[in-house]
Amino acid sequence: MSKVGDAWADTTPPMLTFRPSLHSIEQIVHALVPYYGLNHPIAAISTDPLQPESCIEATLGSISALLTDKASFRRPVLIIK
Repeated sequence: MSKVGDAWADTTPPMLTFRPSLHSIEQIVHALVPYYGLNHPIAAISTDPLQPESCIEATLGSISALLTDKASFRRPVLIIK
């Protein structure tokens, strides 16, 4: 933390976590891009623990395309870094 004026501010932005259930990944990405940009890192964690590849790291601009062919990533947990 660093002091800004009379208040303390955390210099590290908080990590956001989403579990898409009501919205598609495309809708979530569309909502986040204006605030984070297309090149912001994101990780998708598979909800199927038996999959050998259970985590995909990408950017907001590429995550939807990477997840379209992955059956185990139909409802991943998304983590904005």
